[in-house]
Parts: sequence; structure tokens; C-alpha cells
Amino acid sequence: WKDNGVGDNTGGSDHVGHVVSVNGTTIKVIEGNISDSVGYRTLKVNGKYIRGYGVPDYTKKGNIVEKDTDVSSNVATPSAPSASMAFKYNIGDIVNFIGNTHYTNPNSVSPKSCKAGTAKVTSRSKGAKHIYHLVAEKGKGSNVYGWVNETDISGKVSSVSGSSTGTNNNVNSSAKVDSAKSYSIDIVGTYKATAILNMRSGAGTSKTVLTVVPRSDSVTCYGYYTNVDGVKWYYVTYKNSKGKRFTGFVSSKYLKK
Repeated sequence: WKDNGVGDNTGGSDHVGHVVSVNGTTIKVIEGNISDSVGYRTLKVNGKYIRGYGVPDYTKKGNIVEKDTDVSSNVATPSAPSASMAFKYNIGDIVNFIGNTHYTNPNSVSPKSCKAGTAKVTSRSKGAKHIYHLVAEKGKGSNVYGWVNETDISGKVSSVSGSSTGTNNNVNSSAKVDSAKSYSIDIVGTYKATAILNMRSGAGTSKTVLTVVPRSDSVTCYGYYTNVDGVKWYYVTYKNSKGKRFTGFVSSKYLKK
């Protein structure tokens, strides 16, 4: 924008965009400078807004070990991390992001809006305000691209026993289903799953997984539930994309009317 359109761009650079595709003389980039949010932009390869290009030094890739981001210079570093600072998620984990804000750096106090969904952990920062850096998985609902809090992650999207959420390979749809212990007319209704949700044969994460309810799919509760450790597990019905109907328990923590 500082260029007059004649000759090479001689203005100062303001930000960096990552090139995701090239089509002839047009490039598609993703950047965090679109109305204070992350998004895609299409530009001409030699357009006047481009100051220059850079590429990673791939020749050194074989000698580089991906490491966690260290704390910023203004955060004291303990001689050894305490148990409370241990990371719950690893770099490369695919997780269920349930928040609605992200940050441009791990100690930022200026949140940016984003959407929940499935994302990948790409970096971590010990002792920071926001310890995980996430990048949204394409087509999974989210557009997160920044640093987030651990409380905004509900779990890994992987095979996890003893979890309310996450894809689970240990499924037994023919397991006997427990009876609900309580009833309330106040909870009758149709709900959407806010995470990839395990439907179980009873209330609690120790019960057998009957099926997995994808995020944003609907379940119906007729008022029956069982309370376990202060959490209501709704007794619901669910019909999957193939038309098969299931009845079982899901955690109400991941349901929204």
C-alpha cells in the first residue's frame, strides 16, 4: 500500500503472509492482517503490495529437532519445571478447540475472535499466559490460528479411553445400556454436540462407548439423566448419517440447545 505502482515496491514491509497455493501468476496467501483476523487473500505474483519473498532453509531440516517455544524474556524460568507446568498436549496432537478467542503471541492481552472446532497443536510455551499454539484443521469448523489457553481445549481427537470427547476406536454398539436414575422436564429438548462426543452405555467415562457423535450433530433428550461427580449425563437418542439410531448417555458439558 506504500507503493506508487511503478517499478519495484520500495516501501517498508509490514507483515508476512504464508503462500498456500500458486495458480499461474496468482498466489493465495493466509495471513493475520485481514480486519484483525486470520484469513486468505489472493494476490498477483508481482503485485505492488508484495515487498519480497522468503523460503525456509530446507537444507538444514534434517538437523533440526522441533522444540517447544521457551518462555518470553520477561517471564522467570524455573530451574526445573514443576508438575503443575507439565504439558497435557504434545506438538502434533489433533485437539478439540472449544474456545472463541486466540492470541497473536503467548503473552498477549488482546484476544481476537475465532471459531471452535478441530485444530492441531503446533507449538507450546512454558509459563506463558496462553501455552498452546493451534492451527485449524481444514474443513473441521474452526478458523483458529494463534495462541490459546489449555481450558479452551476439551481433549485430543484420537483414541482415548475414559474420555467424554474424542474419536474412540474401542466402540461396542451392542453393549447393554444402563437405566437413567433421574428425570427433569427442564432438560427435555434437542441439543447439538459442541465437541466430538462419545455416547456411552452408562453415565461416566468408564462406561463402554456405543458410538461417536460428530461435533454439531443433534441428539434428543426426553428428560432422563444420571448425575456422576456433579456432571449430568443425559440419556439421549441419536441418528447417524447412515440413518442408524442409537440410545445412550452423553455428558451434558458438551451439549448446547
